[in-house]
Amino acid sequence: MNNDNNQIALSGVAGFDNRRYVAVDIETTGFSASSDKITEIGAVRIEGGNITEGFSKLINPGIPIPQKITMITGITDSMVKGKPSIEDVLPLFLRFCSGCAIIAHNAKFDMGFIKYNAAKHGLACDFEIHDTLAIARRLFPRLINHKLDTVANHLGVDISGHHRAEHDARATAQIFLKCMELCKGN
Repeated sequence: MNNDNNQIALSGVAGFDNRRYVAVDIETTGFSASSDKITEIGAVRIEGGNITEGFSKLINPGIPIPQKITMITGITDSMVKGKPSIEDVLPLFLRFCSGCAIIAHNAKFDMGFIKYNAAKHGLACDFEIHDTLAIARRLFPRLINHKLDTVANHLGVDISGHHRAEHDARATAQIFLKCMELCKGN
């Protein structure tokens, strides 16, 4: 796995639109992959330079969702009650990603949780990864910060539904595509 394969944003972008990608975002109960849990996985597939199908699953974390997280994401304990566990959702998600490179904004966070849970449940999780956070830092060094909403606003990408996984995955995909088009023009 290549954890920081961002040369695609800086040189050699020819052919990026002929590849298959999945833009991914997760919501969690906190910041530690080993002690916190995933509450939502969202993803969109990119094929031929276009966003195609989506994947969105709420996940029962098996623990109460902290109030501060609910305030950010809008995901409540009642929303995840009766939803499948990560053991049930992760194989479906990994199948959705099969044959694709992964795109995430702050990939270390999202993929850290996904890889931790995959290893915990004996699932293979070896993908080429592109981080739009690192790409944005290289392409737009003068932005006040490089948070998803800041980069999205800079590029004119719709960020409505921010902090819900599929919406943020869609915004990440659009950011990636716009960055690749900018690189293509250089």
